[in-house]
Amino acid sequence: LGFLQMASAAQEVLGALRSRWLAAGALRIAGQACLAAGLADEACQRLQQAVQAFEALDAQSSALEARASLAHARLAGGDAAGARAEVDLVRAALAAGDALLGAEEPLRVHADCLQVLQALGDPRAAACRAEGHALLQARAARIQDEQMRQSFLQRVPHHRALGAAA
Repeated sequence: LGFLQMASAAQEVLGALRSRWLAAGALRIAGQACLAAGLADEACQRLQQAVQAFEALDAQSSALEARASLAHARLAGGDAAGARAEVDLVRAALAAGDALLGAEEPLRVHADCLQVLQALGDPRAAACRAEGHALLQARAARIQDEQMRQSFLQRVPHHRALGAAA
């Protein structure tokens, strides 16, 4: 679990720099790494802290990114109701428009929500799938080089998931 040690060390350094933005980002990334490693409880803890930190900074798009990953982590930890509640908040913000403007990984938000909705058998999964796939294709269409476009579509796991979901 070296990634946890690296994430903790990064959080200490960023905390010493007094960069709340970078520290919140480190929490989000550490939470996503914990989720990928199957550590749902640890992921939930770090992602919840990231949501709170980004909201305190009024960085709503970043808070939504962390919240979508939190929904995924809650699902992985067996908290279906908590996962649904987080997705409800994300989907409401997306419906209000431009919620992901400035987000680092907007496609991950759609992929995380889709995974939760599909797992819960929620009928909103179809709309989420269509929205995520349309966004993926629109971004891919801007890449002129075919090899680079295919790399964009296939090498990033959440891009691959949205592409396969169509």
